[in-house]
Amino acid sequence: MKINSISGNQYINKYHANKVSIPEKEKPSGRSDQVTFSDEALNYTRSLGGIKDKITLHSAEEKEKIADLKSRINKGQYKVDSEQVAAKIIDRFFK
Repeated sequence: MKINSISGNQYINKYHANKVSIPEKEKPSGRSDQVTFSDEALNYTRSLGGIKDKITLHSAEEKEKIADLKSRINKGQYKVDSEQVAAKIIDRFFK
């Protein structure tokens, strides 16, 4: 049995000959994308903003403690007690 060989270039030429080009869509000139929100969505966003301002995330005592910790960390004075960390891990996961 004899099989005629075809070189690689012949395959490429056949591919290019059968290639179909897809035209790109044209963008309408002078127009841009727009997003509009419903009145309900806008009211929801406004109400969340009002509530967010009124919520106290941390008490005054917690804010003071956080400020103290940040200060100590920045000064390099904050030390972690490894025994306390280990005890908390054991309490949380093994008891």
